[in-house]
Amino acid sequence: MNRQGSPHHNQVLALAQRTVVIDATTVDQEPIRIPLPRVHLAGSDANYDAHFALGRHGLSLFLTPTAQYPTLDIDGTPEELAQLARALTRALTA
Repeated sequence: MNRQGSPHHNQVLALAQRTVVIDATTVDQEPIRIPLPRVHLAGSDANYDAHFALGRHGLSLFLTPTAQYPTLDIDGTPEELAQLARALTRALTA
């Protein structure tokens, strides 16, 4: 009995594997990164290199560029986030 197998054995397995179909509408795209100027926490004079990450599922605040998790995470649909952006714009221009 030959235990080494055929040199074509791996090619046959590769051809027989299922092809994964990716639906682009369900794949999370890279979040949009929006840097923030001079962020500090109340009671502290330390400045943070903070940014917002805007993705398909909401808006997240990161206090450092390398933070693994956000400090603040706001879930919302694109429509809800657009309403928030319009309200902020109105408040800043009033």
